[in-house]
Amino acid sequence: MQDLTNMNVLAPIIVTHEASAGYMADAYARVSEGIGVALSISSPGALNLLPAIASARADGIPILALSGDVPTTYEAKGAFQDGSALGTNDVAIYEPVTGLAARVNRAERLPDYLSRAFERLGLPNKAPAFLQIPLDVQTATITGEHRLPELPEYSIAAEASVVDMVLEKLKSPTSKSILLVGPEARKRGFAEKIIQLAENLNVPVAATLDAKGTFPEDHPLYLGVFGFAGHQRAMEALLNQPIDHVVAFGVNFDQRSTLCWTDELARGAEWFCCSVKLGQFYTAPVGKKVIASPELFVSQLLEAAQSTQSVKPLKSLSWLNSVLSVPLYPDEDHQSTAAGIHPAKAILDLRQCAPRESIVSVDSGSHRVFCAHYWQSYEPNQYLTSASTAPMGWAICAGIAAKLAHPQVTSLVITGDGCMLMHGNEIQTAARYNIPVVFVVLNNSAHGGIHVEAQKHQSFAPELTQLPTHDWKKYAEALGLIAYQVDDPESLSSVYQEALALDGPCLIDVICRDDATVPNSYYVKNNINSL
Repeated sequence: MQDLTNMNVLAPIIVTHEASAGYMADAYARVSEGIGVALSISSPGALNLLPAIASARADGIPILALSGDVPTTYEAKGAFQDGSALGTNDVAIYEPVTGLAARVNRAERLPDYLSRAFERLGLPNKAPAFLQIPLDVQTATITGEHRLPELPEYSIAAEASVVDMVLEKLKSPTSKSILLVGPEARKRGFAEKIIQLAENLNVPVAATLDAKGTFPEDHPLYLGVFGFAGHQRAMEALLNQPIDHVVAFGVNFDQRSTLCWTDELARGAEWFCCSVKLGQFYTAPVGKKVIASPELFVSQLLEAAQSTQSVKPLKSLSWLNSVLSVPLYPDEDHQSTAAGIHPAKAILDLRQCAPRESIVSVDSGSHRVFCAHYWQSYEPNQYLTSASTAPMGWAICAGIAAKLAHPQVTSLVITGDGCMLMHGNEIQTAARYNIPVVFVVLNNSAHGGIHVEAQKHQSFAPELTQLPTHDWKKYAEALGLIAYQVDDPESLSSVYQEALALDGPCLIDVICRDDATVPNSYYVKNNINSL
């Protein structure tokens, strides 16, 4: 372990909980577009890490999880924290949530196991890998030179006939088409190409929440987020407007991305669904399945489009203007009250103060919906959220990793008081290593994700969703951070600006209303109707 502290290329970050290590590795992999690595001890440590690995598996994030274990000579003897097959059997527990889970019993085989792990991490259906390494294997000496393998890259092109067919549909003088972007396309190379393609063909673009920011959210052709926490413009376009064609790039056709698999999604349109993950097509709308890498497919379409006339006639532009004329979201009451600041106000003011290229990590709760709705991001992986399982406290850890992956970019965390009770202790890691992250706690003294909706029901039991009002400013100061508390909406901007100017971590405790209407009516309606 001492070697870890003496390496220039690796910097170990010691966290307060193993799950936090996994969440950090998750975010690091997203922002770096590489892999993340998390280490733990066996048995309780590996089992604490498990929720983070399961979450990464659900989101398709490549994490290498390494755990130690008792020496092989201690197995089956009742050793303390034995994680082997006759102990807590960690490998068996990890098998369902990883692409590869294995125990390395011989030191000379470790390079082979690492090669297999890296091979699995690089597959199109990305998933974490778990290796358990007993103590005597760790301390053994192996000869020869061994280098970590490179991550394999899989780039699959679409058939030329498919490219020609899709492009012909998009270019048709009467075509009413939409491009829909999902998480598989959440890469910088794809983002550059999709902007050019949309502009070349005058085609509007929507994104699912897990791909938010992949297409710039202030672009004139942007429809907004579709699905959970979606924008009015995208919802109206894909649910209520006449559409001829939808080209989906790397979309997960899951519950939240499809409004609970609603039949109203682009009803009657011809779909072209592009993915290299064969399982993605199971719930996709009926249409042409394009087995190709989204980044390569969009490049093929762009190259073909640039060689031909691409200006659309007025008939199509009339439909386009109609679709884009719908406001991103309706005029809503963002009034703060004596009970607290409106969450939308807190988020809008932060977006106005923060640099354009900021990375924001968003947690789970009612603030998750407000952020998806009102925060704007402009590049891939500027907006980080765990979309599939939404573990509380994920963003607190993710924001730290985002800063480590991109030190030159401002890292923000938007979380809630319920999430702080889960992993709020991880802010001390930012203080310990002086990692400049701005933690914004929207403190509504409730588990907001269920509290707001529960208030609409006659059987509402507030004691089940309300939380004690904690002073997160004092908590953060006790852990070594500079901290602020804001209950006046007029003070938000000045506090944000002061916090953003610091060269170390800080926390802002924003006292918020617990009754603000969550802007998620489309999803809630479809979710209820589907039951």
